[in-house]
Amino acid sequence: MLAYWQLLLALPAARDVPRPWERPTPAGHRPSPARVQRDIGRLFALVGSPVRSPQPRGKPLGRPQGYRPAPRPRYPVVHKRAPLG
Repeated sequence: MLAYWQLLLALPAARDVPRPWERPTPAGHRPSPARVQRDIGRLFALVGSPVRSPQPRGKPLGRPQGYRPAPRPRYPVVHKRAPLG
């Protein structure tokens, strides 16, 4: 519901972005919420974002040098019934 309100609030600033097979919205009519949603990326680029850009955090340490994990334990195959014969 909140996203729909954002589209309604962005309606005055949005341009009509019809698909190639759609007719343009007539002058004096509001574009549909779907057409506003297609143009919302342009509006976000104009307004900008309040968040900071991500900071690099460096290379992770990973496994210690020379560490060799133990091999996985092997289990015998479990048959559902006794062999015939």
